[in-house]
Parts: sequence; C-alpha cells; structure tokens
Amino acid sequence: MLKKDGNIILGRQAKSRATTGNSKLKTTKHKFEIQGDEDISLDSAPGAFAQVVTNLLMNSLIHAYEPEDEGRIVFNFKQNGEHIIFEYTDDGK
Repeated sequence: MLKKDGNIILGRQAKSRATTGNSKLKTTKHKFEIQGDEDISLDSAPGAFAQVVTNLLMNSLIHAYEPEDEGRIVFNFKQNGEHIIFEYTDDGK
C-alpha cells in the first residue's frame, strides 16, 4: 500500500493511480508528470484521494483531448506551512 506512517504519500499515490490504475490513460500518447515534492504526505483515506486523481484524469481524457492528441498532464505538489497545494493541469483545449 502507498502509505507512510498511516499517511498517503501524494505524489506516489497519484503516479500509481495514473500509471497502473487507469487503463484508459495507458492507451493514449499523453505524457504524465509529477512536479514539486512527491513525498508530501496527507492523513486521509487512500481511496478518497485515488478517486480524486481518477476523476481529474478522466475529465482530461474525455474533455481536453481528441483521440489522436499527444497531451501533457501534470500533478504539482507543494507544502506551505500546514497547507498542501495540489495543482493539476493539462495542455488540452
């Protein structure tokens, strides 16, 4: 499981979900990237974060790109004091 001391390691969880848990993404030419600190952890249910990642990825695949496109999808994780900043971007339409 992608946990550390009972916490989710955000970057690792997102990468795992995108590369192994999302078969639709694997069938595309899109590039997936993690930026920032992928070792930031969050005390939360792993399934809840995995669902957020899946929903964001599927939204991009359905609405941002045509089937033949080669896009770029980026997760960026930063910590600012007690706050976690999680940015998700794609270069689709």
